[in-house]
Amino acid sequence: MYAIIAAMDGEIAAVRAAMEHVTEHPGAAGSVATGTLYGRPVVTARSGVGKVMAAMCAQEVISNYQPGRIILLGIAGALHEKLSIGDIVLGEDLLQYDLDVTELGFAVGAVPYTPYRILHSDPDMLATAALVGSELGVVRRGRVLSGDRFVSNLGEADQGLLHLLRDELAGDAVEMEGAALALVATVNRIPFLVIRTISDHVTAKPSIQLNRFLRKVSQNNVRFVAALLGTSRST
Repeated sequence: MYAIIAAMDGEIAAVRAAMEHVTEHPGAAGSVATGTLYGRPVVTARSGVGKVMAAMCAQEVISNYQPGRIILLGIAGALHEKLSIGDIVLGEDLLQYDLDVTELGFAVGAVPYTPYRILHSDPDMLATAALVGSELGVVRRGRVLSGDRFVSNLGEADQGLLHLLRDELAGDAVEMEGAALALVATVNRIPFLVIRTISDHVTAKPSIQLNRFLRKVSQNNVRFVAALLGTSRST
């Protein structure tokens, strides 16, 4: 069984619409539904926004439904200058940029006294998704940084944060859930992949109409999910 998770309903709406034999379930962190997608058993969940909500949702789904693989879908802000709105970043690896215990000698993003810092997506899932033809933009592999802050419109006063994200941590995109889910999946030894569509640039004000953009993102996400489930609907 695949688990397909997103922070907001709009990011996962088209996936849910394509499901059959749907059963809704109460979820502590958000709405959960089981059913089939292209004949394959799946569980979908809306986690809510932020690292804590994402971690709660991921562990709940793992504990209750024992998925074999997890896909996280959603939007993100661009850090890499070559990324355009609509481009897809496949999270080759992920890191919590706001986990900072450097005063005790730990690197930024390191969970103290554990081996966990840079969290790697499943290489097979990554390779499959990289072959999908997106209708919105270019598909790229990259590093996704996660923190409990909506990062946008960074100016002169935010150059320290921008330097951390772009230069020190070599991030390509930034969002609020991916690394938290990745940590839970890694600890539980479940392969995962984070797929992010660029919705804005971190040095500019968001310019999209969010609900309309999320509809396009959600429809495009179905292509990636179809490919990962092993169907022919990704082309």
